[in-house]
Amino acid sequence: MSIAWADVAAAYPEGYTWQRNSAYRAGRTHDSTRGNPNIDGEGAGVYHYYAVTAPSDAGRDPSLGAPPAERWYRLARRTLPWDNNQDRWAHRLATVGRREMIHSALAQGNEHQFVPMYVWKNPAGDGVYVRIDGAYTIRWTHDYDIEIVVAYHDVSEDRWVELSPTARYARPDGSSALDLRADPVLQRFDAGDELVVSVRARESVEAAAALAILEDQITLTRVPQPRALPTKTLIKPRASDANDSTASNATTPATTGTSSNAPAQWSSGTITIVLVTVAVIINGALVVLLWRWWRNRTGAV
Repeated sequence: MSIAWADVAAAYPEGYTWQRNSAYRAGRTHDSTRGNPNIDGEGAGVYHYYAVTAPSDAGRDPSLGAPPAERWYRLARRTLPWDNNQDRWAHRLATVGRREMIHSALAQGNEHQFVPMYVWKNPAGDGVYVRIDGAYTIRWTHDYDIEIVVAYHDVSEDRWVELSPTARYARPDGSSALDLRADPVLQRFDAGDELVVSVRARESVEAAAALAILEDQITLTRVPQPRALPTKTLIKPRASDANDSTASNATTPATTGTSSNAPAQWSSGTITIVLVTVAVIINGALVVLLWRWWRNRTGAV
């Protein structure tokens, strides 16, 4: 039975949150994908656990020779089954647990090619605005760079946006962990659009215990549709001029392309005063000229 969009919207009101750590559920049957995806509080399968097969050079920056289309997190996915031995969703050594994802950098058996990820799929219909925020911890068991990505996937157009640009992190000196805090991001999701999170070691090594570990506490919250951004105003009206249309349209000389030495515009009252003053000056000059002419004609002193 299909679900009406009105029912979906009612199930996910503004303020509704998704948190993977809270929604996480273990599998019950070894080597079975039953239970993947994990469901949210409304019973929708939202958290999907996958692995991709990626050569060690897939996803390099364009400057290093690989185009963006070869980013590892865009490759074909396989759904992770439950692994009783590792007590987590896993394909070989690529695993996803309640609080962390683990990528093996082991070169032997090409284990480093299998990269874990989880995907949140929007269950709340079209035009949903979601605030994404949280904290991350990266852990090393060996010396190599680790890459993480948080990306939005527009499924209908197969368009990708890296909300947290793919970044490489070197192991800190004297430490095996690095804590990161992400600024909140607002993103629109339509039905079925995805948030993709993944981690991998940048290089493969021979050490069996070489792992790239990402612990995340990402929270997604449905928020109201944001208002349209106001037009940028370089000079804002003063409070006393709030009802003055000329003040609200003020611009700097740089904006209009005019010179800062341009003459000011005078009011009608000012113009009247100036004209009267000029008339008085002209009339006075005429009186002086007439007196001088009469004096010269009559010889008056």
